[in-house]
Amino acid sequence: MSVIGFDDLPFAEHAHPRLTTVHQDLKRGAAALVEFLFRQLDGEETSSAILPVTIIGLESSV
Repeated sequence: MSVIGFDDLPFAEHAHPRLTTVHQDLKRGAAALVEFLFRQLDGEETSSAILPVTIIGLESSV
């Protein structure tokens, strides 16, 4: 069994074994959200976006 966290939270560094985590680029996500909101406010068509994530493999998943 593997345990995986999300958002690379600071308290996870205290876990033993070290917690594998999914990291997302918050600045990129925030920029995409702002662009989405401005398009909606301008009355433009909007659609969903899939943003990349990185899996940081540590000791909790082998």
